Formats: sequence, structure tokens, C-alpha cells
Amino acid sequence: MRPRQIRSVSVTEFDMISPEDELRIKETHHRYYQALGTADWAALGEIFTFPAVFKGFVDEVLVATDASSLATTFAMLIAATPQAERTDILSMDATCVRSNTYMLDMSYVLYDMFDAPVHEGRAIYFMNRVLDDFKIFAIM
Repeated sequence: MRPRQIRSVSVTEFDMISPEDELRIKETHHRYYQALGTADWAALGEIFTFPAVFKGFVDEVLVATDASSLATTFAMLIAATPQAERTDILSMDATCVRSNTYMLDMSYVLYDMFDAPVHEGRAIYFMNRVLDDFKIFAIM
């Protein structure tokens, strides 16, 4: 049996993203942040596909199996997150990983009530194109 030939693929075949898609991906993230900030679980449920995977400041990977399990999942994630009064987003870069799968890489700083930084880090949001929208399926 001969080994299967793998065609060489240039990086640009997969990392290209249209300005419109990049804007819509960032808008999805904005809707996510707004819904999370107001604990609007119904709105959050519309932003995700399920099962959805999470790995924040917790030791284990968490899985929300449906929209109704998001509140419990986020309660565990938020309890493990450094206490902060505000978040500054330093950068957000969207990339096409493969057909209909995208990654949003966000750098941020969390600040406490005295405006002192308590954590600087990154979060990666994985999204799928679903019909004409973008839905989050993992946050790392």
C-alpha cells in the first residue's frame, strides 16, 4: 500500500477572512460580552452552538451541553476568574482556521475596583458559520 499523497496547501488558502466576516465575528463577540455582562442567558444561548467547550481559570475543561446549562457553566468559570470591575480589550484578531471555522484571538487586561490591573491575558473564541451568522463553540 502506497502512502497517501498530501497536497501542499499555502497558509493564505485558509487564513484569509473578508472584512465583512471579521466585522461580523467581532459583532458576535460584542453580543456575547453584552449578554454575559447582564446575565442574559437566553441571549447567550443564541450565540453558541452545542455542545460548547470552555477552559478558563478552572483546572478542567467544562462542557455546556445546551443553552440551559450555560448559567451553571459560567458560574463555575466566573467563580475561578480573578475579581475585576472592568476589562480593557487590547486587541482582537480574527482568523479563518478552515472552511466555516474561525478563531478570534483577544488580548485583555482585568482591573480591580482601584483600577489596578489584576490579570493580563488572552482568550481564544472558536466560531462556526451557521447559515448567515457566527456561533461560538469553544472559548479557551
